[in-house]
Amino acid sequence: ITRNEKFVSDDTLFEYQKKIIENLADTESCCIVGKCADYILRGHTNVVSIYVEAPRSFCVERTIEHMGVTEEVAAATIKNTDKFRADYYEYYTHGNYWTNPVNYDMTINSARVGIDDSVKLIKEYLKIKGFI
Repeated sequence: ITRNEKFVSDDTLFEYQKKIIENLADTESCCIVGKCADYILRGHTNVVSIYVEAPRSFCVERTIEHMGVTEEVAAATIKNTDKFRADYYEYYTHGNYWTNPVNYDMTINSARVGIDDSVKLIKEYLKIKGFI
């Protein structure tokens, strides 16, 4: 299928995903990663939005470790993925920026805090908010 022969447009797909995200949030406890869920659910009271950030070098090291690729491939993959995420978020949130900490309840630098302690912080925050 070529780009012009898409069965569903990107905007239509986003609207379907938005409905699914809203339905999930309204009916059960769930964890949604990405897909502008923080923006889609911004009016809901039973939502916690968390942004996990790390320096590029840390992300490159983790990508090499998990994907088994070269540093160049890891860096290019991250650059492309981050550009796609930023463009997607800005488009579907009408000009907001994906990395803006104002969009989230909590922002964590996982390189400084560490992966395991980041998980502990998130769990503790969820306890404080009464979710667990």
